[in-house]
Amino acid sequence: MKAETLERRRRKVLDVAATLFASEDYARVHMEDVALAADIAKPTLYRYFPTKEALFMAALEQMLGELQSKVATLRTEAGSAEARLRRTIALIHHEIGALAPALRAIEGEGSGPSEDSRRMLRRGMRDLRDEVVSLIEEGNRRGEFDTTDAQLAALAILGAIRMAAIVGSGTGGSSKRLSDLLLGGLARRTDPGASLARPAQALAIGGAS
Repeated sequence: MKAETLERRRRKVLDVAATLFASEDYARVHMEDVALAADIAKPTLYRYFPTKEALFMAALEQMLGELQSKVATLRTEAGSAEARLRRTIALIHHEIGALAPALRAIEGEGSGPSEDSRRMLRRGMRDLRDEVVSLIEEGNRRGEFDTTDAQLAALAILGAIRMAAIVGSGTGGSSKRLSDLLLGGLARRTDPGASLARPAQALAIGGAS
């Protein structure tokens, strides 16, 4: 079989697996389910991925890589750093929220994915953090944000998004509410009394109070 055909088949398997792992608990996704959905024989699936966790890790790596590429593209668009950061938060919030079952499996205990999967997730989140840090640093240089610690701000943003996904609050208008909460500490205040008039923004991310 040609290499191009093999790669297309592998990509289809990963797409199917990503959909299943994002919609079902890890324990309820079985290799035969993936093989059936991908329209391949189960022995063929095992030639690509010898274990369910190997498939899970490859699917997770693909999903996080695609998200990082989207965030990198968004970061270079025109407009203010704050507007792009809001769009970035909404994008990551939506995509990570869709991975909630996979995240809960990784964060849980027992017969779920192993430490290898946790390392994969941490690596993917670090890549996203780097993109967010770059955007916040740009906002700092342009005088849009009142923060001196872009690393801390990025960690707070991604940590909040990750926890929102795990506890299942990643739907509806929650991405805007999350943006408002997080960026309340980043937005430059021209009114010295603004912090008193905006109590919901008491959680400042490295910002001036």
